[in-house]
Amino acid sequence: MHSIFWFRTRQWVLSRVLHLTEHKKQTLLAAPDAVLLLPALFRKRRISRILLVTTPGFVRRGTLTSLLDGCKKENISVTIFSEIAPDPQIESVEQGFRLYQQIQAQAILAIGGGSVLDTAKLIGARVCCPKKTVPAMRGLLKVRRKLPPLFAVPTTAGTGSEATAAAVITDCIDGKPYKYAVNDLCLIPDTAVLDPRLTISLPSSMTADTGMDALTHAMEAFLNLFASRSVQNASIEAVCENFHALPEAWRDGSRLAARQEMLHASYLAGFAFTNNFVGYVHAIAHAVGALYHIPHGRANAVLLPAVLREYGPALRLNLPFSPMRFLSAEIPFLKRLSG
Repeated sequence: MHSIFWFRTRQWVLSRVLHLTEHKKQTLLAAPDAVLLLPALFRKRRISRILLVTTPGFVRRGTLTSLLDGCKKENISVTIFSEIAPDPQIESVEQGFRLYQQIQAQAILAIGGGSVLDTAKLIGARVCCPKKTVPAMRGLLKVRRKLPPLFAVPTTAGTGSEATAAAVITDCIDGKPYKYAVNDLCLIPDTAVLDPRLTISLPSSMTADTGMDALTHAMEAFLNLFASRSVQNASIEAVCENFHALPEAWRDGSRLAARQEMLHASYLAGFAFTNNFVGYVHAIAHAVGALYHIPHGRANAVLLPAVLREYGPALRLNLPFSPMRFLSAEIPFLKRLSG
């Protein structure tokens, strides 16, 4: 009983601290081709040397050509760092950190999924804390310094990393890979760019998996006992946008309106769970995913109905829809996705 009391007390204190992030002024650019607005923004902020963190695929396919041409016209030097694995390890962060120092960069631009954005955050953390290793930053509020300007451009709609105060990294402990998070308010990017054109090439399976991750973020943030009104509103909007746009984006990935709505839903869900945490669904999904190598979003999707049912009468009923109707709609949708 005492352990539950202290856990709830600690959770309440942390929620009060994290609510401070609601006051952080983050620039948001959301529109097709919004990424092409960045060169002018760099010039306005007098940034002339940038480290671009991305994946080899984006470089190889020429997806970034128009952006790089725009930077060249503005006399902005861009150095590309693309040594990012799906589950990035500390060595990737260290390589990016050394390259940042070598080129004397003034800002970091991250274009990719959650792994890319998280790596970029930790490169920024190493820049502002050059004497502190990544393992020393593990946990809550271990960075506590202002990062260099960080521009986050997600290419999946799920992790919400462009709006969160967390970065996940893989370390090797006793010869085994181990994931942990670095959590600090300073990790929230200065600018988030939601450009749906960068997501239209996502396969339907990844669209579904990442979309269900965003949906779970929003649902669990809303159900938190200490949710503030602004977080509740963001969670509800994210759930509604996700439920409306995900089936459409899954059926036809070229539909920009659906892709834009999914990016916005993921962004709102990221803001919500940064302030209010996630819950049992994510806790179990991380364990199941590590054990059976199941995509994180898919594990969330399977677990969400079961956990919501387990909540039973404790489930809040002030949703703008019936929880039971939500479950009855979600389960057939999951069956269609798995088919």
